[in-house]
Amino acid sequence: MTTQTILFTRCPIPSGVGIAYHLGSFNDNFNSSNHQYRYDLLQNICEQSVLQNHFIHEIDNLIRFGGNIPALYAKSNGADTKLIGLAFIEGAQGLLVRPDSDIQSIQDLKGKKILLQTRPNEDIDFVYVTARKTYQAALEQAGLTFDDVIIVEKSKSTKFVQEKVSSISAKAHKQANEIDNGKYGDLLNPLLTGEVDVIASGTIGAPLHNMQHLFGLRKIFDLKDFEPVNRYNNSTPLTLTVSTALLQNHKDAVIYFVSKLKQAIQFTSENYDEAIRFIAADQGVPEQIAHSAFTLPNISASLSLSLEPYKIKALEKQKEYLLSLGVIPEDFSITEWIDDSILQSL
Repeated sequence: MTTQTILFTRCPIPSGVGIAYHLGSFNDNFNSSNHQYRYDLLQNICEQSVLQNHFIHEIDNLIRFGGNIPALYAKSNGADTKLIGLAFIEGAQGLLVRPDSDIQSIQDLKGKKILLQTRPNEDIDFVYVTARKTYQAALEQAGLTFDDVIIVEKSKSTKFVQEKVSSISAKAHKQANEIDNGKYGDLLNPLLTGEVDVIASGTIGAPLHNMQHLFGLRKIFDLKDFEPVNRYNNSTPLTLTVSTALLQNHKDAVIYFVSKLKQAIQFTSENYDEAIRFIAADQGVPEQIAHSAFTLPNISASLSLSLEPYKIKALEKQKEYLLSLGVIPEDFSITEWIDDSILQSL
């Protein structure tokens, strides 16, 4: 019997993958008739070229769960992957202003300074695209365009995997009552010092609530208020993708992996407080903030894996948006990308 290592990668957001990882669901090997499978988190690997596969998905033994922008980018650039599931975070993704700001609503954005962070050396600058989409949705709702605001760009030369140990790796030890300066210092400082008037909250969910709690920031817009199909952004929907070679040659191992995700999702609905502890650790916030950001039954709905039409439609809209920005080079069929056989088997 041969041993096959399967890598999986995830983002620090609420997910069945994250809950399963915290529960130790992948600590034991899975034995099939011909192979023994060992599952390892990609973020535990220190080699930057390997870690970059979270964004480009070029290796054949990878299962990726996370934001849709890197997944769409990888597919558009020729990565041989299949989309096997979608989740849809019920969480805040909005615009924040200082407590003393004269901006009371999105109609007051005209002539104001907004922050856009850029990483010109990154394969796919999903942070920039996510923020831009949030701003654009708010401006359009207010009857404005980017011509009506002042864009302040802040550029960083480093890549995401060069900055620090991943917050979700086994090597990371974070203080949940502190904001992660690596993620949010560059976002908060320009707002708090008055260099800009508005920021987009970044990672969906609890970080927005934490910034409100710690600094008294006011939310003037939230994509969560839109109909689900029109909330499309990096985390809406989240994508579960797998290397086609892995799916074809080791399908039973992929089924086993996804079965563990479904068990973890069920665990969350029955053990809410413990699941919230895991989510708070991943998002780098206190547990009470995670509680306010993700309540039952919304958290169960957020984690649920499916290929429901509204999720697919939102992903279609996101793909068209990325094409319009020139962020992804080639169009492709979402329908042809989907393989529903894993979810159908469970």
